[in-house]
Amino acid sequence: MQHEELQELLGAYALDALDGAERDAVDAHLRECATCRAEVADHREVAALLAQSGAPAPDHVWDRIVASMEPSPPRLRVEIDESGVGTVVPFAARRNRNVTRFLGIVAAAAVVAVVALTGTLLRQGNRIGSLEAQVQASSLNRVAMSARSSASARTVELRSKDGRTRAPVTLTAEGVGYLSARGMPRLRPDRTYQLWGVIGTRVISLGTFPGGSDVVPFRVDPKVDSLAVTEEVAGGVPQSTRDPVVAGAV
Repeated sequence: MQHEELQELLGAYALDALDGAERDAVDAHLRECATCRAEVADHREVAALLAQSGAPAPDHVWDRIVASMEPSPPRLRVEIDESGVGTVVPFAARRNRNVTRFLGIVAAAAVVAVVALTGTLLRQGNRIGSLEAQVQASSLNRVAMSARSSASARTVELRSKDGRTRAPVTLTAEGVGYLSARGMPRLRPDRTYQLWGVIGTRVISLGTFPGGSDVVPFRVDPKVDSLAVTEEVAGGVPQSTRDPVVAGAV
């Protein structure tokens, strides 16, 4: 094979897509041609990048690969038969076959890269969501601490009947409350805590919160007489028939 023919095979060679005869020919050529060895290295660099995290390839690598795939007039080969008549045979068919094979393999590698990148983005998204939750919890803790230090705020403690479970509550003069639920037991995913306010003869739902919560903010009429927390089905209930987990007068 001529140098130009072998050069057309370098992309497929870099991806181990050649058969025995073609591969042997390229192996022999690479031992003598530094330019083609560099081109094979570039092809392999692109394949490695595609198979990893989707990072962009260096510009010079893409330039060389694109240049090698740009359509050009097919080179001609003249074959002489026994009668001495020359027949023109284009090389385009072989070039198209190898370029198509190379593009197909690179496309498959690109799919792998997209899957890997998607997994990476999902992991990053989870970490970002966790970080945002931590920041929000930290900010809420600071607000609750500030409310507790206010002279006009009331601080009460909700307790279970046996006194083992306790949940301090800070209630501002404006009716904004902060329930510290870190001491309350965790619940199954299909269960939730529901906070209730008692004003005279009325029992009002103030919202639900999951087990394992830290600070639970809520709003209630400042004239509230007492607060209670019950365990309910996920989503809460309009009216509760269960005994409070913790309760206390305000």
